[in-house]
Amino acid sequence: MAAALFLKKQGLASVIHEAVAGPLDRVCGEGILPVGVSILDELGLKGKVIEAGRPFSGIRYLCGKYHAEGRFDFGQGIGISRHRLHHVLREACLLTGVEVIEGTPWRLDDSSAWIDARGLRPRGGHDRSLRSSRVGIRMRVSGPIKDVVQVAFMSFGEIYVTPTGNDTSSVAFLVNPSKMPAPTAWRSWLTDHFRQRFPGYRDAREYAVRAPIAGYGWPASTNAVGDALCAFDPISGAGMSFALMSAKLVASKWGSYQKKQLTRAMSSFGSYTQTLLAFSGGGWRSKLLVRQLGKNPSMFDKMLSQYDGEHGLSDLGLMNWLKLALP
Repeated sequence: MAAALFLKKQGLASVIHEAVAGPLDRVCGEGILPVGVSILDELGLKGKVIEAGRPFSGIRYLCGKYHAEGRFDFGQGIGISRHRLHHVLREACLLTGVEVIEGTPWRLDDSSAWIDARGLRPRGGHDRSLRSSRVGIRMRVSGPIKDVVQVAFMSFGEIYVTPTGNDTSSVAFLVNPSKMPAPTAWRSWLTDHFRQRFPGYRDAREYAVRAPIAGYGWPASTNAVGDALCAFDPISGAGMSFALMSAKLVASKWGSYQKKQLTRAMSSFGSYTQTLLAFSGGGWRSKLLVRQLGKNPSMFDKMLSQYDGEHGLSDLGLMNWLKLALP
């Protein structure tokens, strides 16, 4: 939908074909990084998304007794439920005259130009998933609202708490099924772990059916946006921001500059994702990462400042990475 809106700004007509009638919802992807917010602002939608969601100013990591908090220095992110974001984008499309056809899949052909946004799907030899066996589960809770997205590294995966309203947060569990009890016990088991890690929240509701989560992959076609172009493990938090960035670039007048920017964004988000995956798992590596970032908050801030789709973590320099690796 964002791609259609950027096409409309250029005076180009488009038709959106949605295989499933909306509003669409997802297990995760409810935090938009500042770079994604800036793109929404270009579409004139930042105010509506803030109204439907909740701004946040950074990211907080937790593992065992350790915690670390980093702040963005290039704007705020926004937490918003996927079905509310879908509603905002859909309404914007309809108001600007973009035709939206829902419930009828469209077969690709050579009669017209197209942009593929079908989301996660097999990409033949291009798929390089790192943790494609994981499963995502989501619930919504009421309680204390933080101005950061909280990420807890656990032995079975991660718990993500994203503020999405004045008294509501979205909780996403991304788990390894082999480290979980029987599926029939998942709901109570995960709820107990969440309440132990994040006391003070209440009224767990809207428990989502679990869904497989794909990992990190490279593009099969440049006529695609978001996960259909390049899927990142959700630990990166980059999914929605990359979707918006790719929608803008792919819908622009395509040339070497746009291709270079898109490749740089995939490299930037990809290097960050791979680094976090190397420290994930809730064991000593996770504790080392969180402890060292807690001891070096300015470095955490700098990490997040590089996380804009323009830079890679290599820009931090070797000495800063040694500070992370050494006690």
